[in-house]
Amino acid sequence: MKELRKLRILASIFAALLLCLIGVLVYRHVQQIHTNQSLEANRYSLCEFDDVRVVSIHTEESDIEFSYNEAHQFIGACHDGVEFSPEFLQEDLVTGTVQMLRDFSVLKEFEGDADLSQYGLTDNCSKISISTSDGSIHLLRVGNLLPDKSGIYVQVDGEKRVLIADYSFYQVLYRSFNTYLSSRVIYLERKEVSHIDFSRTTTGEFWSMKPLEDFDNGLYLEHRYLVTEPIEREPSEAMIQLFEQVIQLQAAEFLPINQEDYASYGLEQPEFHFSITKTNGEVTDLFLSMEISGYYYGYCTDIPYTFRISTQMLPGIEQPVMELMEAYVRKEFFTDVRMVRVRIQDTEFEMEYDMGNAQSFDSESVMLLLDSRDAKVFSSSGYCYGLVLFDSIFWMPIAEVDDDASPVLADEEASITVTRTNSEVYTIKLVSKNENQYYCFIDDRYTGYIVDRSVLYKDNGSNLEDFGIWDAYLLANEAIDHQDSDKIYDRP
Repeated sequence: MKELRKLRILASIFAALLLCLIGVLVYRHVQQIHTNQSLEANRYSLCEFDDVRVVSIHTEESDIEFSYNEAHQFIGACHDGVEFSPEFLQEDLVTGTVQMLRDFSVLKEFEGDADLSQYGLTDNCSKISISTSDGSIHLLRVGNLLPDKSGIYVQVDGEKRVLIADYSFYQVLYRSFNTYLSSRVIYLERKEVSHIDFSRTTTGEFWSMKPLEDFDNGLYLEHRYLVTEPIEREPSEAMIQLFEQVIQLQAAEFLPINQEDYASYGLEQPEFHFSITKTNGEVTDLFLSMEISGYYYGYCTDIPYTFRISTQMLPGIEQPVMELMEAYVRKEFFTDVRMVRVRIQDTEFEMEYDMGNAQSFDSESVMLLLDSRDAKVFSSSGYCYGLVLFDSIFWMPIAEVDDDASPVLADEEASITVTRTNSEVYTIKLVSKNENQYYCFIDDRYTGYIVDRSVLYKDNGSNLEDFGIWDAYLLANEAIDHQDSDKIYDRP
């Protein structure tokens, strides 16, 4: 009986607790409904969002205007007389501001005194004008913040009553225009660009590059480009990436820098200048400072604001132009060359090439001869010594370009005569400029190219990727003379 009594007591306690819990939940639900209804009742709505056409915000700091077309599509902004198209703005942030200014929460309203200056509602106060699709215009005058900053005084359409809008109204009203800007500095598609000219103040380096027609490689359309200055060449991947980053450049941050402070940010005489000519003839100029603590500071003719860009956004901008291009004297591929005759000082040698119908260089039918000897000898790591020599001839890097020089073709250090598979024949001649460099002639005409001595004389040891022509010739002979039965040779 005692146990039964205990169970009844516990059941009674549980039932009481359950009733209390239900009561609390019901009370909270009713309170939430009441709160929501109260908040809804304390909102001031000027118009429907879809009816908004122009919102003008005038404060002591600036004038901002947001515009919508008849279909209520955002079409741009104007800040202190300067127009901004939509792609340079954060539309979601603009929308939030317009929503808040046309429909806002009111903490309190009261009949104002005759002297509204005590609320900051003077002729000089901040003002908001909202025009709508039916032609009507709503005017809001905004006064002072409350001492505790919980709200701000607002007067609508000249009414005598004064509203106290929620503090969030104040936050939205006084947003800096910079916060509306997207990170875009330049926003161009590749097809909109005719060419880009680049120059660097401190080094005097320059280049010009243009996009070509896309190439269909069978799998996708491949973007192609051409460097036209200082020499006509294919760009490297680094140069292509730099081009594509510039035409859709993003800022890390917009920073208002006064002109009198330009020198402190390297903008009095900018280090870098990109001039972008569009297909419609318009030109966009971008000026950037030297690197300062991981950033480039700059300004652009498309944006009336100074900004800074992370150095990671523009890889390659500080590389020498010859490193950015496929800067070789005359680049050739194995399949396009039939014969090469080389003379270096008093030594001559000849190479012959023939792929035949083979699809791979590894095929036994492929011919690669050095002075009539088979040069298809390999290192144990897979390098072909005959190809090391081929690459040293046709991948000679240009060290610099000097179109103003007038060298005399005499006493050449080297002469290379190439016969291509299409029967074209040309001759490259290297004439000493100084003890470290050569002028380069093609078919007895000065090219403007200067190459380093290493294109002829460089033995890179076991790294077979980088040899001068003379040392590659000696190495190929060495490999042919000392190859094993499997046509393998490794340098001792």
